[in-house]
Amino acid sequence: MKKLLFFSLFFISTANAGVVIYGTRIIYPAEKNEVLVQLMNQGGRSSLVQSWIDDGDTSLPPEKIKVPFLLTPPVAKVAGDSGQQIKIKKMPNMLPNNKESLFYLNVLDIPPNNPNSTGKNVLKFAMQNRIKLFYRPKGIAPVNR
Repeated sequence: MKKLLFFSLFFISTANAGVVIYGTRIIYPAEKNEVLVQLMNQGGRSSLVQSWIDDGDTSLPPEKIKVPFLLTPPVAKVAGDSGQQIKIKKMPNMLPNNKESLFYLNVLDIPPNNPNSTGKNVLKFAMQNRIKLFYRPKGIAPVNR
């Protein structure tokens, strides 16, 4: 039985999420009109990407979340080996002026159907990346390193 399991590992094919976000966090200074986030599809095939911003409550679906940011495009097709920019624009609101506010950028990578797998058992995963988005008011000085 152990030999069968060992040899079956050689016949398993794998796939990795192709869309990655450049950066580990986003800082949105109050004096900017918008912030751009770069996505890159490192896979050879196109992928559908859905993006949204939340306030930390992961139980709410994207259409129910109320945050003071507008994100465009919320859904985009990213061709293989190419990139896509997401634009984040602040809407008028009453965020505190004496401290940073924390939000999260979510990027869901939905892989395409493989026409060669018709009639076969296939397992596909939609990979979600989530990074922090800090809103920095004018009263807070940036950290210089």
